[in-house]
Amino acid sequence: MQQRGIARRITRRRFPTYEEAADAVRAAPGESALIVANAYANINRFYISDVLHPIRALFKDTPAYVVAARDDTALDGREITIASHAAPLHLIAHLAARPNMTIRDASSTHRAAELVVEDKARLA
Repeated sequence: MQQRGIARRITRRRFPTYEEAADAVRAAPGESALIVANAYANINRFYISDVLHPIRALFKDTPAYVVAARDDTALDGREITIASHAAPLHLIAHLAARPNMTIRDASSTHRAAELVVEDKARLA
């Protein structure tokens, strides 16, 4: 990447959580940047911060959300638990209204999928 005649090498790193990524940015101010999904439940920690400062918002259409399961028997049975992050809950409200459905809160869509793998939910 060229910026004002100075060649810069960009290194991308992934972190298990946005908070851990934010700590890395705080440790190298002026040398780091952080991309956080706007649908993240705690996005306010990044938008409203004494240390982190938003520099740009990137807008892209939200992809279609689906309910995922490990196999096609997930809807069989009396009680069904759906793991979901708070952000897309309105998209599955019609399912949550059914008497045999229970919504289990998940900190992310990734965590919701893990709950299915761990047999703590049938759908995510």
